[in-house]
Amino acid sequence: MLVPDVLVSAVLSRGGTPAVFLRAWLDGADELVVSPARLDELERVLRYSKIATRITPAQAQELVEVVRRDADLVPDPTPPLGCTPQTLTTT
Repeated sequence: MLVPDVLVSAVLSRGGTPAVFLRAWLDGADELVVSPARLDELERVLRYSKIATRITPAQAQELVEVVRRDADLVPDPTPPLGCTPQTLTTT
């Protein structure tokens, strides 16, 4: 599932591992799976001031449109029965 930070990193640093993944996906050699919530998160992250100084609004919009158009869209995952955001913790 798409983690927006990976795509942002790919655009900001074209020589890193995230950029390799992005190029592979754009070339059709890899798949990108995204949910509506992750697309919303990507749009939000691209508007952060520290990102917006390095990616123009047009570039940000183009990235979102390409992901929306070409990625495999899946429904947002639902938490297991009985779990709420307050009961889920990371270890």
